[in-house]
Amino acid sequence: MFFQSVSQADIQLFTQQLATMVNAKLPLLNGLEILVKDQKNESFRQILKRIAKLLADGNPFSDSLAKYPLIFDKFYIQMVRIGEKTGQIGPMLDRINNYLSGKTELKNKLIQALSYPAIIVVITSLAIVFLLIFVVPEFETVFKDYQAELPAITSTVLAISHFFSDQLLIIVIVFIAFIIGVYQFARTKNGYRILSRFYLSIPFVGNLMKQLFISRICLFLSVLLEAKVTLLEALEISKSSIHNYYYEKELKRMISYTSRGDRLSDSISRSRLFPEMVIQMLTVGEETANIHQMLQSVSDHYKAEVDRFTARISTLIEPLMIVVLGLIVGTIVVSIYLPMFELGTLVK
Repeated sequence: MFFQSVSQADIQLFTQQLATMVNAKLPLLNGLEILVKDQKNESFRQILKRIAKLLADGNPFSDSLAKYPLIFDKFYIQMVRIGEKTGQIGPMLDRINNYLSGKTELKNKLIQALSYPAIIVVITSLAIVFLLIFVVPEFETVFKDYQAELPAITSTVLAISHFFSDQLLIIVIVFIAFIIGVYQFARTKNGYRILSRFYLSIPFVGNLMKQLFISRICLFLSVLLEAKVTLLEALEISKSSIHNYYYEKELKRMISYTSRGDRLSDSISRSRLFPEMVIQMLTVGEETANIHQMLQSVSDHYKAEVDRFTARISTLIEPLMIVVLGLIVGTIVVSIYLPMFELGTLVK
């Protein structure tokens, strides 16, 4: 009942603060109890309170976190479990924090890059609807009074205006139903598969998603392998942490190949979702016994590509949206004033 209101930022801040206290030699339970008292999010506070109770009762920290899989994913829990086994919970929490921090930073960059174009679209769309529903009908009355022959562009705009005015409630209901329908469809197996492909096929966005998934998979594998997790287990954890049907499917195949004794580079080479550069770099990493470092390099490379894309996206989208929406508004305005000029001629 609590997980819905716990944000990624809440989890990241909790991890950062707990890592700081554990690294400062404060007992884990004491640090957790302090964070319970300081936690402002009541939902998260109750969860942490229960985790602290489980820890106080003698349960391992990783098992206590595993009670809340919608808050702490398999990657998080496995990293903590490794920290428990090696006596390095503090450093492991640092690594988790670095991952969550990078994930939050990337999310914020995407939001920042897309927020201004989104605001432009929303405001201009509202302005267009306002013109069609309230302004255009007023001019239509004038046109009817003079019984003037209307240009084709004006007749088209008037027809659209009638449609929005007469069907506004239905349009709103259909739009809301569509959003709910897509959400429910995405929760089905077929919906998840279809939408996963759709996201990867969207121009620009699809390429961004591919780079993002490759970066995350390589990061997961790098961190887990460096922590001495077996390759098979690292692939399993990565599969459960990647939310795209086709990348999950490829990771499942890689697990099958690896379980037969294939190298990671050989397993990835059979996939169409990983570029040749990734295969070559992993081959070098395996030959030099630095596979986790090479995976980190691949992750950093694609993260940098994502960063460059998000930096460019605003400069590409903003002018395009302004031009397109400006043309729509301009067309409406011209369609209104074109008959007015003709009426002025008739009056003279």
